[in-house]
Amino acid sequence: MEASDLRIGNYVWRTNKHTSDKMLIQLTASCILDISSNGEKSSFIYEPTLLTEELVKRLCYFNELVKDWGKREVNEWEYFNRYVFYNVLDGTSNLEIHAIHSKYGDSNNLEFCLSIDENERQGCEEIKYLHQLQNGVHFLTNQELEIK
Repeated sequence: MEASDLRIGNYVWRTNKHTSDKMLIQLTASCILDISSNGEKSSFIYEPTLLTEELVKRLCYFNELVKDWGKREVNEWEYFNRYVFYNVLDGTSNLEIHAIHSKYGDSNNLEFCLSIDENERQGCEEIKYLHQLQNGVHFLTNQELEIK
């Protein structure tokens, strides 16, 4: 995780190297400066928050702009659940989060992507971490995505 990938307000895990205390924090300017200036010499370890469907559901449940739009079959080996931010782009277009599931193999192996007015997987930008989702939503909508 590079400092250039982060914004103030992003959620990341921070572990104190001396006490091993680990907590989910919202980044401040001083945290980003610590990451970029001190790197490995910092007193803290900063790690990205892996995106899970449960986390996406929490974000959607507490955000009035987002609705769970349910399951959609893509093909014989995968399906995705759609979470839609309605009319957030130019007042008419939707931003969608797709949680892509494999019908075979490891059920915990999910892929996530952001899509604009797309019903299919094509055109999705793959995301893996919460800060990537926050940054994508902010870039496209100028709104903050917060965890409650």
